[in-house]
Amino acid sequence: MGRMPTALGTGLRSSIGTRRGELARPMTAVRAAGYTSGGRKSTFDGVVANAVEKKVDLARQKMLKLEHQTFELMKESIFAYEAKTFKVALEKAKEAGRKEREAAKQREQYKLGEAYADMTFAVLNNLAQQYLANGMLNDALNTYQVIVKEPMYANSGRLKVNIGNIHFRKKDYIRALKYYRMALDRIPQFQARMRCKIQNNAGVALVRLGKYEDAMAHFEECMDQGGDYAMALNLVLTAYCLDDNDKMREAFQRLVDIPVMVEDEIKYNQVSFDNISPQ
Repeated sequence: MGRMPTALGTGLRSSIGTRRGELARPMTAVRAAGYTSGGRKSTFDGVVANAVEKKVDLARQKMLKLEHQTFELMKESIFAYEAKTFKVALEKAKEAGRKEREAAKQREQYKLGEAYADMTFAVLNNLAQQYLANGMLNDALNTYQVIVKEPMYANSGRLKVNIGNIHFRKKDYIRALKYYRMALDRIPQFQARMRCKIQNNAGVALVRLGKYEDAMAHFEECMDQGGDYAMALNLVLTAYCLDDNDKMREAFQRLVDIPVMVEDEIKYNQVSFDNISPQ
């Protein structure tokens, strides 16, 4: 028959050898180093994960340190304000703002949780107050506007009173009145004392605009809600501007019926944003 081809002969020998219990030779003898069909993980992945975790942990520590520095600077700012060193108070407030923004950036970049809204609110509110103390009305106004435009600040609506007071000091009584009314819309009825103070400020703005009858309506509403000595005095002065003797007599009677307390005395040497009386 002749000699069997080499390839066929090799195949037959392999087949016969397998039947006799010999192990079959693998089809491919060479494999990539470190690879198996089961997908063995490389140790490099674990190293990367540990590095990322360490980096995030360092970022968290840095963020917490910045937040602590922010609170300390705010305390120093408030203490400086109480000591009437207003420039120092403003510088501390600005530095607190810078630290707070840096902390917020760390929080956002490394996804370290939700924004700390209360701290941001406190920093901005203190900064606006320090601007006011230094007579920087426009800067204070801009800072308050940033706060009230942010929906995450639940109580920011009350700061519209502060915005109204700034417009009042700038003699822009129409805008002041607008913000006082906007603030009233945000104050619930059961907070009568707060509403009374805002009503009083709105009444004073109306006096400056020459709208005495509207102003009197505001002052009378204040007195119905339990107004203080200064509000009653505003009512007397408004009745005098209207040249209404009966109203003056009635307002004066309401004035003398109020027991004068120490905290009700008008302090003419201070600027009060809660209680502005016509001068």
